[in-house]
Amino acid sequence: MQASLLTHFFICFASAKHDVSGAAAKVAASLGLANHVHIIDVAEAERIQQRWPELYEEPCGYHSGIPTYLVSNAARERVTVALSADGGDELFCGYSGYAE
Repeated sequence: MQASLLTHFFICFASAKHDVSGAAAKVAASLGLANHVHIIDVAEAERIQQRWPELYEEPCGYHSGIPTYLVSNAARERVTVALSADGGDELFCGYSGYAE
């Protein structure tokens, strides 16, 4: 597959304290990926949270639901097929239970 067909979609927080978009851009560039960043603020998160029952159609405590919803919408505007994952924590031992 050509590198030009590969795209990286990234959601980050507007807060400078939590903004890791610079690091994500470096990773995307090192892999030859087109990089698309969506910055989320509290107001946008609250609007999505109000739609939670409509979006998930069942009780859901999914901690990454808002960013997953946003990145899915961003991807849908540009690509037909997408692969996603929340696996970085497992891969890099982000949970203390995996460090043993």
